[in-house]
Amino acid sequence: MNKGFTLVELIAVIALLSILVIITTPAYNSISKNIKTKNYESKQNTIEKQTLAYVEKYLKDKVYDGENKTLCFSVNYLIQNGIISSDSDKEEYIQNDITNKQFKDETIYVAVSYDIDTLKLKAQLPDNTDVLSVSCNINY
Repeated sequence: MNKGFTLVELIAVIALLSILVIITTPAYNSISKNIKTKNYESKQNTIEKQTLAYVEKYLKDKVYDGENKTLCFSVNYLIQNGIISSDSDKEEYIQNDITNKQFKDETIYVAVSYDIDTLKLKAQLPDNTDVLSVSCNINY
């Protein structure tokens, strides 16, 4: 009595496993991308809210003093002053989870301005997280 699998049975199992891998890989990649996107959107939202809280507490009069101004805060400034936390213990940067870019220099700003329509302060990170084209009266 031979105990074991025949070559045909092994090939059939390998083929089935291959088909499962082919089917599940795109779904996994899609889910992974969605998780990274949601994570980065949450990170952006947190940065904007913490920057707004800082401006509300300390700099509200500088944003709106009879004329509409925009204050820009670099990621470096926000990290160094404890307004936001860095994504690393060793270096000061914010990681874009989608592109894996690290923002650690003076190129990324959070713009805070006074919205005349809602009569509230609003904070905004650049949409594409590469460049924020806002003219700033005061840079931090």
